[in-house]
Amino acid sequence: MRIQQSRLLPFEIAWGTDRGLRRRHRPNEDQVWVSVQGGQHRPPLLLVADGMGGHKGGALASQTAVQAFSQCFEEVSGHWPSDWKILLHQCIVAAHEQIVEQAQAHAFPQMGSTVVVSLLFPHQVVGANVGDSRAYLWHRGNWIRVSRDHSVVERLVQQGELTPLEALRHPKRSRLTQALSAHRAAITPYFFQHPWEPGDVLLLCSDGLWEVVPDSVMRAIVSQKAAPQAVEHLIRLANRLGGPDNISVVVARYLSEDSSPPTMALSDASPASTAGPEDA
Repeated sequence: MRIQQSRLLPFEIAWGTDRGLRRRHRPNEDQVWVSVQGGQHRPPLLLVADGMGGHKGGALASQTAVQAFSQCFEEVSGHWPSDWKILLHQCIVAAHEQIVEQAQAHAFPQMGSTVVVSLLFPHQVVGANVGDSRAYLWHRGNWIRVSRDHSVVERLVQQGELTPLEALRHPKRSRLTQALSAHRAAITPYFFQHPWEPGDVLLLCSDGLWEVVPDSVMRAIVSQKAAPQAVEHLIRLANRLGGPDNISVVVARYLSEDSSPPTMALSDASPASTAGPEDA
């Protein structure tokens, strides 16, 4: 486990990934990418991707997702679109298209990847996800899941047929309704937007963390520890609790308001989670 960190005021960011206790001798199918090199006019970007489709296929899928997304993100760095959703949607679609090409080229028809990504603005945290990698926000003493899983059990929870606790134990808990995959001709990311302020903390993670560590424990660690210590503690705890899957964690803490806001425009959407049409 290697913890990396960066401080780009007003944000402290740390990230790490681990194969997991039970997958020590297999490739890590998770990937993490953090971009903090854009200066004051480009917001930091955080991304977690969780591959699937066999060990080789899963690792290739998450690597492809990060490479394609990061290339897209860097290409538009000099001419930001007017709406952050346009940027994120464009780069997620680019990642999806590359995974489809790689699946065909390498004969890995089952390969695919989740993705959760966030941009950090001084007064808003925005982002998107496809699949079941998650984003949580500690805001004014409240622990909020700002992403939404594209999974069978999430749909049942939304319909009131399961409780969140029942969903964790359901036999179909790992079945996704959307992923960046050759099995899908098109994807519909879930977009989220929420206010945040000094003292708030954002957590991005793969299911190797949230399926093992309870919400209450994640909340306590994230709210009380500096970003690097929180990342290390969460990964070690997931392994202590069995480590059945790869574990990826990104923590961003809002420290102060000492820097000028990035110039990329926020959309006019209200500061609450927003999504596109329902999953197919």
